[in-house]
Amino acid sequence: MRNLRKMTAFTLALLFALLPLSGCGGGGDTIKIGFVGCISGVDAYLGQTAVLALEDHVKELNDKGGLLGKKVELVSYDIGLDPTTETVNATNRLIEQDKVVAIIGPESSDQAIAAVDNTEKAKVPMIVTTASNESVTVRDDGSLNNYMFRMCFIDSYQGKALADYVYEKMGIRKVAVLGDIANIYTQGIQQHFIKQFKALGGTITAEEGFTDQDTEFRAPLTSIKNSDAEAILIATGTYKIAGFIAQQAKELGMTQQILGVDGWFSQDILSFAGPQLEGAIMSNTMADDDPQFAAYREEFAKKHPGQSVNVFAYYALDAVLAIEYAIEKQQSADPVKIKEALETMTDVPVFTCNLTIDPATHNPLNKPITILEITGSQFVTVETFVPAS
Repeated sequence: MRNLRKMTAFTLALLFALLPLSGCGGGGDTIKIGFVGCISGVDAYLGQTAVLALEDHVKELNDKGGLLGKKVELVSYDIGLDPTTETVNATNRLIEQDKVVAIIGPESSDQAIAAVDNTEKAKVPMIVTTASNESVTVRDDGSLNNYMFRMCFIDSYQGKALADYVYEKMGIRKVAVLGDIANIYTQGIQQHFIKQFKALGGTITAEEGFTDQDTEFRAPLTSIKNSDAEAILIATGTYKIAGFIAQQAKELGMTQQILGVDGWFSQDILSFAGPQLEGAIMSNTMADDDPQFAAYREEFAKKHPGQSVNVFAYYALDAVLAIEYAIEKQQSADPVKIKEALETMTDVPVFTCNLTIDPATHNPLNKPITILEITGSQFVTVETFVPAS
């Protein structure tokens, strides 16, 4: 009897090992795509509308028959409470438990870099939406992170482009920098800005720092006020910090031109500190209210009352359309084949543009920068700027 039990257990284990795992990634009747983003917490604006946009898209896709005759399932994890730690945990769950074929997100560079080793080991592609630090896709030693891709331009590109615009178009020659010392995204942008601005002939009058836990900025602002700066570059990835800085600068009687980066672009900043930021100029990936997406925004608002779609949702849609392209091209939902198709994308229509991926860096090529101005507590597009450098 004991031997029979052993034989039965062994036989069952063998049978289960040989059975296909239905619903796991692309191997069964379902193709699973993961999403990692800040859906709750102080940065909920980054992922809240993105996940809604992806859910809408997946439903429409399934209504049309899915992909390769299979249903597509979006598996989402919220990292809002502890973004970097939860990105690692969520990536592990998506790969090991949910068996996704690709992952969309996260939005920030710190989180994306923390997930690199997991995606590389598992050979599952991750397409970040707005994580712009170079190290997300290319390591410091120049080697490629084979399974990491991005939809946005990189920090060096934005930093240099903003410096070009400030020097050449605005005629500003003296800038002070106030940036988050613990954030690799903001540090990357400000260092490339500083290098390019100096190369053009400009002067950096002061470099001051803070962390994302700070709410008091009067001391560094006083130093900047006394530095003869014509403008202040606020390098932060959090809109509330930019708002606090602007409010306190006005209290100190400062009149310097405020310059911003895409990390603190949010409609919420307008109600929080719109009057204090009047006249601020910032570089951004694109504008939320870009006319080409007016019909989409209207339809989204009908489906989701009280929600305003933003660039984080637009880039998430770029990512899912890139994944769809890769699956259809390869006629396979195998993650390795998806990766191979992604890195050779050339002029492929996605949501915001025709996408070409540089196979050497896994970055999109020729992304324009949108220059925005806060006017009347609204973001107004000044111009679409492609730097000569």
